Amino acid sequence: MIKKLLIVAAAIGVSMGLTAGAVQAQLPPGFKRQELTKVSDAVYSFRNMFHRTWFMVTSEGVIVADPINEGAAKAMLAEIRKITDKPIKYLLYSHEHGDHASGGQVFKDAGATLVSHAGCVKHMKRGGLATATMTWKGAHTITLGGKSVEMFNFGPSHGHCMAVMRMPSENLGFIVDIVSPGSVAFKTMRESDPDNWIATLRKIEAMDFARFIPGHGPPTAPKSAVTQKREYLELLSSSVKMALAMGKDPAAIATDGTLAKYAKWRGYKDWVPMNIVRMVRWYKDGK
Repeated sequence: MIKKLLIVAAAIGVSMGLTAGAVQAQLPPGFKRQELTKVSDAVYSFRNMFHRTWFMVTSEGVIVADPINEGAAKAMLAEIRKITDKPIKYLLYSHEHGDHASGGQVFKDAGATLVSHAGCVKHMKRGGLATATMTWKGAHTITLGGKSVEMFNFGPSHGHCMAVMRMPSENLGFIVDIVSPGSVAFKTMRESDPDNWIATLRKIEAMDFARFIPGHGPPTAPKSAVTQKREYLELLSSSVKMALAMGKDPAAIATDGTLAKYAKWRGYKDWVPMNIVRMVRWYKDGK
């Protein structure tokens, strides 16, 4: 059963393997590689291609989140300099994956203190990324110029050291990868703990903010997107567990209408089979 699911997922992965040139060719007319959107009095949402991050301008300096990559970091720094000449004081990493955490050296060279959950350091070193000089466990708050950013780790969900962030003065959150609005989970849900991913989303739902900046998606999204993603994962999880308990093939969940309410979500056709592979492995092998 798992072998069959893996073959299906691999075939989809190959079919989706596009070169950078092909991706560029498929971009809609007028699509900008980078885009900056002011989303509160102090916070700007920055998009580089399909990844998103943010920075906050305070009276004492600038706080920056995920650098994405070197090119994005340089472009974001240039945008910051159009707005303020105040020093870059902190760079906050959401987690260790290179598609969000590369390029940190750009801000380190600009004078920023690099900050991450302690669990990120060994993985980022292994990936050759600029590692944090300030680390934390559990929860941590950075305060600058009368504004603060709260960082929370709720255990394993996606990656090894995920930080969920909240900016109380702006009524904003920052959530990377575990919630991409209007999208099923990305491909094979790599390095994930599906059960604690769901538990993490429940904890985020209890936090106080109205909107959040997603690591992928629009400049901001309503908090309700967190609930929608939890409900998707819960339905996927319960459906896989039921199929396994009844001796049925979980692969059928992708096409039998169980998840039909999510048919308009990004990745529904191609990624749901991969999501199922991940859930089957988790509930059969616990890894």
